[in-house]
Amino acid sequence: MSGGTPEKTQKLLDWFRAHLREASRKPRTQRCYVWVARNFLSFLSNRSITLETVAPADVTAFLDQEFRRYRRKHGRPPANVADWRCGLTSGIHCLLRLVRGEWPPAGLVQPWLERLKEQLQRELALPTTRAVYLRRCREFLRHLERRGTYIEDARASHVISFTRVKLMVYRKMHYRSPRNLRLWQNGVESPVRRLLRLVHGDWPPDRPPDPSLERFRQHLTKQGFRPAAIPDKISEVRVFLRFFAQPLDCGRSSNPRGHHIVPGIPACRVSAQAQTAPEQSYFVALQADWPDSALPAVGSWTVAAGDTHGW
Repeated sequence: MSGGTPEKTQKLLDWFRAHLREASRKPRTQRCYVWVARNFLSFLSNRSITLETVAPADVTAFLDQEFRRYRRKHGRPPANVADWRCGLTSGIHCLLRLVRGEWPPAGLVQPWLERLKEQLQRELALPTTRAVYLRRCREFLRHLERRGTYIEDARASHVISFTRVKLMVYRKMHYRSPRNLRLWQNGVESPVRRLLRLVHGDWPPDRPPDPSLERFRQHLTKQGFRPAAIPDKISEVRVFLRFFAQPLDCGRSSNPRGHHIVPGIPACRVSAQAQTAPEQSYFVALQADWPDSALPAVGSWTVAAGDTHGW
């Protein structure tokens, strides 16, 4: 069953209205659902899309169009964007469930998402946290799909564009930016980075590999670490290297960057060593939000890099 010509569209709307009446929907709900369905069918007809082939992206495109239309008409966004969207999607979803049997459609099984799910079940105790990670990664996979990119080909630029899209949606819903933008960004990107580490081993893959990281990988393998755990350990060290690529000067009494000293790592290293052997240079400062759980990985990395001082 699908709309097309005005006669078919009207017949479909009459059928939809009759079903709503049989389901004892309130008259106001019936009018609202039929009105939304009429606009949605018109949107699909203009794009030569049938109800049987509608994708979630088509529903999103319709909502975006209606949002722009609302702003032009009223000179402002809806007072509550979430409630406004629900007022549209409820009728659309009801119509699509009647025509297709289920909505949203059961997506194709994503092998990498299944592997991530297994990893999260082993490593994250809270079901709510696992659910958030999986939902965010599904959104990222849809983001890649809309751009015609496989996750095996994902780059850091795709993560950046995904975060920008999520930020636009947040601002549209809340009429402001997140109060703590860095914390919000980490909440968006952490699940995605975990998935990409699972796929690529290291992340991000755009920069040349540090020689010490490959030795660290070999070291972890010899120590009997599970292959699924190695990418996370490498990522912790990679973050450490990224944050602290500049060693502090020796003998400096002040701490201008607001960092605290890591126990067990020498408080100073000559700059010449950092220049001649960057894979063995130590970085002595740690941001206040650095997780203590990352310290063992950093210590193990220093062993693999060839210097066991302090570990």
